[in-house]
Amino acid sequence: SNASADLKVQEIENRIFRQSLEEKARLLNDARVLSPKTAILTFINSQVGSQVSQGAQIATVADLSRFRAECEIADGYRDKLSLGARTIIEIGDTRMEGRITTITPSVTNGVIQFTVIPDQADHAGLSSGLSVNIYVLHGLSRDVLRIPNNSMFSYGRGDYDIWVVVDNKAVKRKVRLGDGSFEFIEVIEGLAEGEQIILSPLEKYRERSEIKIK
Repeated sequence: SNASADLKVQEIENRIFRQSLEEKARLLNDARVLSPKTAILTFINSQVGSQVSQGAQIATVADLSRFRAECEIADGYRDKLSLGARTIIEIGDTRMEGRITTITPSVTNGVIQFTVIPDQADHAGLSSGLSVNIYVLHGLSRDVLRIPNNSMFSYGRGDYDIWVVVDNKAVKRKVRLGDGSFEFIEVIEGLAEGEQIILSPLEKYRERSEIKIK
């Protein structure tokens, strides 16, 4: 009968509609991209209608509670690096501690790469893409005489001519320096505790051994 034929047609159309709906649901589900971790979305490809091939980057997420610093250092300092070594992370006037968690065994263009995790990984001063200074702590000396660090430390340990203040004069004296940090340099020989020195460059007096101080 016509009614029976119409019912079969409607059943076929309904089945086709359900199949189409299920296909669209699968397509929508496949289009959803879930973050692998709880994080903050920092980038998304928002160009509508653009084709995304397999493996293409469509978004970036960052776990802002677990910052890490990717660092580089000259190969000559390889012996100063060790897993778990303490570091100082300097961000402007802010300093915080951290530790080395990974060291790349290979050397690229004379440079070794290593990773530092801050102790306060959620510190307010940290942000994605930030450039920081990293100081690796190596060795520990107690009860040593030290002077403030300045440009002279770029020469490394050894003997240097340093101006020592005596009464109203500055007298050039041979001083032996040792290891140092980003703040201080160890004095091995040539200075006594309490003596005053001049750290400012006095290159124009390099041929003299003594100058008056006004």
